[in-house]
Amino acid sequence: ETASLANLSKTAIEDGRRTYTYGLMFREWERYASVFSALGMTGEKHSRTGILGSTCAEVIFSIYGLNMVGADVSIVPAYSALMPKRIMETIRKEKLTDIIITDDFAQINLMHDLILKRDALGLNNIIILHVPIAGVTVNKALSAAQESKYGYLKFWVGPICMDELLKAYDNYPVQYADETSSDTAFILHTSGTTSGAGKPVPLSDRAMNAAAATFYQMQDLKLPWENLVTAVIVDLSNAYGIVDQVHLPFAMGAAVVTTPGGVLNPWFCKAIPHHHITFLFTISAMFERWIKASEKLNLDFSSLRFAVLGGAAVSAADKHRYYRFMQEHGAGEVTLLNGYGISELGGACCLSTPDLDDEAIGYPLPDVNIRLYNEEQDRYLSPADAPCEGILYLNSPSLATPELNGESLFQLNGVEGLSYICTNDLVKVDQTGKLTFLGRAGRYFINDEGRKYEAGRVETEFARQDGIESCCVVPVYVKTT
Repeated sequence: ETASLANLSKTAIEDGRRTYTYGLMFREWERYASVFSALGMTGEKHSRTGILGSTCAEVIFSIYGLNMVGADVSIVPAYSALMPKRIMETIRKEKLTDIIITDDFAQINLMHDLILKRDALGLNNIIILHVPIAGVTVNKALSAAQESKYGYLKFWVGPICMDELLKAYDNYPVQYADETSSDTAFILHTSGTTSGAGKPVPLSDRAMNAAAATFYQMQDLKLPWENLVTAVIVDLSNAYGIVDQVHLPFAMGAAVVTTPGGVLNPWFCKAIPHHHITFLFTISAMFERWIKASEKLNLDFSSLRFAVLGGAAVSAADKHRYYRFMQEHGAGEVTLLNGYGISELGGACCLSTPDLDDEAIGYPLPDVNIRLYNEEQDRYLSPADAPCEGILYLNSPSLATPELNGESLFQLNGVEGLSYICTNDLVKVDQTGKLTFLGRAGRYFINDEGRKYEAGRVETEFARQDGIESCCVVPVYVKTT
């Protein structure tokens, strides 16, 4: 938005009982950037800093503060906190030079190993962020326990705690980055739900900004612009979290609500009425959890005006069921849309429109190009060939960097002079350009007559039926046949 005193006074982050306006948030970015400048965690020093942390304001300050000084930022998946060996592997594989950890993830054995193996890992700095846990989604006993834990950590490793560093270097000159952007400025990570193991996804500054821009350029979206309040529901290490739920809202001048654990927090639903959340990126698992425990949760969706379902395919029946569920719990005139995206394009790529009440994933966002590879015809089809179906290939200015440290992360395919990435999703396109997900590609079986069946397509068709919560096709081998 246009810079002005009024806009700088708007709320940017609501974290528990703490509120930061855009002006205060920018000041925190600069304070953190001063610390990073003093410690040599800059682009000039070729720093690549890993951040392992919860969903909180301090992690957001660190991400943008590091970006201000030109350091690469690798946001390490939160689940890694349970596996110290995986953290060590990430440091080595991604060649991290520094690491920042929030105190709730800073387990004593992990910190001991990091400090002991610091030189062997090539780490210049290890920093602990204190995260005050409070608010309607947090039990008071948990908050007190966290403060007690931090007191012990600070006694043990005091000099590397961010609050002490901010006092020491608050006035240190910020070593601002130049205008050139590293191709690996932001290293996000996939969830691993498709392949079983997450992988790094590097984005440049340009790609990160393009990913946010494609969404708010949608002309047909009728967002609650006057009071746009959203929330982070997933781990910040993936594109759905940091791009769609933080970077995009900041670009729109919205307020971002952070809660410990996001939707994994059983009391996340309390944040919706308390913070008057109007816009929410969601996942079907969140609704299913609320539906099963609705009698205990005292749900109130009266503030909601707009919600996007992403993360997995959603049937028309489930979409209608979720809409009725919100209506039953206070929602007024609310718009519920399906969305589709991949990490390699920085999050959202397609979005349905309010007039669609089916399971379609909608239309490509502005600047997102699509091609469908038809195996039988061995050629790429465009929306102009509709109606047609095939494996979805995507291209946009937000396309991630395909390699890291000389290692290939994913393959790009040249089509008509542009680089496309294969999603391995089967889709169909109708004459209007609307896309519908058919299932995962590359998982098939062949019957006795030699006919090929896509397991993903079969699973998707079954999942659309009433009463089916989930299903999976598996092969059965019979020796006699």
